[in-house]
Amino acid sequence: MSKILIIDDSKAMLKVLSDILMKNGHTPIVASDGEEGIEKAENVLPDIILLDIGLPDMDGFEVCKVLKESNLTKNIPVLFLTGHYPDASDAVKGLGLGAYDYIRKPFETNELLARIKVILKIRKQQEEITYLSVTDELTGLFNRRMLKYRLEESLAVVRRYESPLTCLMLDIDYFKKVNDTYGHLVGDFVLKELAHLLKQYTRTEDNLIRFGGEEFLIVLYEPMPKAYIIAERLRESIERHQFPLDKDTAKIVSITVSIGLSAYLEYVSDSQDTLIALADSALYLSKLNGRNKVTCIPYEKVTK
Repeated sequence: MSKILIIDDSKAMLKVLSDILMKNGHTPIVASDGEEGIEKAENVLPDIILLDIGLPDMDGFEVCKVLKESNLTKNIPVLFLTGHYPDASDAVKGLGLGAYDYIRKPFETNELLARIKVILKIRKQQEEITYLSVTDELTGLFNRRMLKYRLEESLAVVRRYESPLTCLMLDIDYFKKVNDTYGHLVGDFVLKELAHLLKQYTRTEDNLIRFGGEEFLIVLYEPMPKAYIIAERLRESIERHQFPLDKDTAKIVSITVSIGLSAYLEYVSDSQDTLIALADSALYLSKLNGRNKVTCIPYEKVTK
């Protein structure tokens, strides 16, 4: 069932569109002006936005511009609703802002539903292609290509709601020895098993990334003290876990991990890179101090 946001100042039009969408298996969300529409788009993240050009507080072009500039909403297809055929300059302006197309009011129901069906199909195909490009083939986790987008999304959330954010970077200790002793196939099996274990310690809203090689990164919506407890439990669980050498034998291998933690720095302009760099520095300290440890960077001492 697709979520479709309707932004229109006409109560009658909101009612008509909502009824059509509900009868055809979609979930309508309504907003009567641009500001409300932008807020609902960011909170609900609909599959499509039906956007009236003539709104009381700002026109549809302004709303579309704001939506396309936001990391949260820039990929949501926008279908303009207009009471007249747009002239060439309006069409160019709207499409240039990133809108998918125009549809004229009063509209034919079948035409509207056909446009929605095509948009949803295209979006699904794009999401499938994107998923393959940002997913690590071995572990099934998101890869480093996805990290920038997911971190931008997370930072937008914490800035908006002033919630905590912690970055956990984890590295397998002496992983080269595992590969040299048992072979790379066993090493791959250990990585897949570890990824499965990490999933058990993360929630849907957390970001779990294979950072590269034997390094993993987890972004948690938790303050540093809570994240430290989670990291310690994770480290202990991995130390106790018996990793099978392969799926067909009873032989096992044990590993340990080193972990570095950092927290979101509101007063540092380059927050994303700083968050990762501090976690990496904390991880380095864990390794320097004997491995199989969790280290937190004393982030209060970091200067602007």
